[in-house]
Amino acid sequence: MKSNIFLIICTMLLIACQQKTAEQSINYNQLSEEEKLSAEHALASMEIQEGLEVQLFASEPMMSNPTNMDVDSRGRVWMIEGQNYRNQHNPDNPYRNEGDRILI
Repeated sequence: MKSNIFLIICTMLLIACQQKTAEQSINYNQLSEEEKLSAEHALASMEIQEGLEVQLFASEPMMSNPTNMDVDSRGRVWMIEGQNYRNQHNPDNPYRNEGDRILI
């Protein structure tokens, strides 16, 4: 549920009045599970109303495990990364010695 809300918020922030991109014409159901998780195909699962475009402006490795997001009065997107959150339950996740971070 939390990731769905995050996806909805990201989608609302990224929508602009443009033409459809080639990425949106990809059949998401024909992609492998690995392809579905890639930044290259991140937008293929979204259904966009005609006349609108969604643009991906950030993805891994620029950030990972975003937990919160906000947009300030200057239009900057602030992301909080929970890189080290619950690593004891996900030992395969990378650990950042510097800790979690806030990205603008």
